[in-house]
Amino acid sequence: MMKLVKTVVLFLLKTIMDYYKNRKKESSDGINYSIERIDVLIVSISSAGIYVCLETLKYINEKKMDSSSMIKIGGALFLVAIILNFISQYFGRKANEHDYFWCEYNLDIKDKNYRDSMPKLREKIKYHESEAKKYSEYCVTTTNWSSIVMGSGLFCLLWYFFATF
Repeated sequence: MMKLVKTVVLFLLKTIMDYYKNRKKESSDGINYSIERIDVLIVSISSAGIYVCLETLKYINEKKMDSSSMIKIGGALFLVAIILNFISQYFGRKANEHDYFWCEYNLDIKDKNYRDSMPKLREKIKYHESEAKKYSEYCVTTTNWSSIVMGSGLFCLLWYFFATF
């Protein structure tokens, strides 16, 4: 009976360790993935929007037409969307770094060499867990705002073209 309990406990411990190792790898991959996600789309569309705004202003200037503030506001919104996107990238990286360290310390706590420093490790685990959650929320919020601002820039640009031409 005791041998069975010991086997089950060892199995559970191995399962937990495997979970932390897999999550650590996913966190590491997440650092790289945060660069490749929808942020590329936001930057691409916003960059194209800035280009269209500048070319339109150039055309308006050459044809001596009245310049509309909608085109300028649209260009400014596209620029703000790109800046928010870069801020979101920073927050995403910080969230993944803290999640990575959270996994690392959870793996260390299972190591027999760290039994003496258990309270310090638990403190580090709590710190990195809370920081990962905080930065993850910041990342999501700034990404959402970047999308909203980009959409507003598109709206201004389209409004100008529909009203003018």
